[in-house]
Amino acid sequence: MHITSSQLYSWKRKGLIPKEWFVKKVTRTGQITVFPRKLIVTRIRDILRYKEKYSLDKVEMFISPETTDRRFTLHEVLQIKDINPDILDEEKTGYTYTEILVLIVLTDFQKKTKATDMVVSRLLDSLYDVEIRVETDTVVIAEYKGEYFSIITVDDNVYIPDSNCKIVCRYNMCEVSEKFKKENEILLVIDREEMLSKCIEIITKEVGGV
Repeated sequence: MHITSSQLYSWKRKGLIPKEWFVKKVTRTGQITVFPRKLIVTRIRDILRYKEKYSLDKVEMFISPETTDRRFTLHEVLQIKDINPDILDEEKTGYTYTEILVLIVLTDFQKKTKATDMVVSRLLDSLYDVEIRVETDTVVIAEYKGEYFSIITVDDNVYIPDSNCKIVCRYNMCEVSEKFKKENEILLVIDREEMLSKCIEIITKEVGGV
């Protein structure tokens, strides 16, 4: 797999690789750019794989859905097996990609802790109110005297000075995102208008006997 630096920067401009992954470091011989190895290798493989099947616009929808305006309907969210439908707000008409990941995280948290829907709902509200950068942030859920709260950190290191407070779960949001994308490719890359057009075409042929 040979990729040039110009290709990497081209994909960066198209939103296929996060700019946060281009880390400048000064050495004795000058300045170099380094990447998070595991993430960049996985991302390059995904780009090469999907650009053979889809246009670059659709590749972006799959590779970096958090950077698009894509919103998911309640019906679409109900199809995601890693989300507990009981914690969804039926009055909410659309979900962003980041909100989808938060729902997945809190569903997993609820399974591990047996927390009530009310506790999860409160955590949902707090996480919806903050900006989560999928490519760099980790969501930490901690417990203090029977109460759960969330912490957003840019790395996996969280310092908690009170011994009565303990970390219950931690989620690297980039890893959560990569897992979700691999399991829900169709949901991410199929354009709803394109899908509707194909359905109408099929129905028309069946009714018209063409």
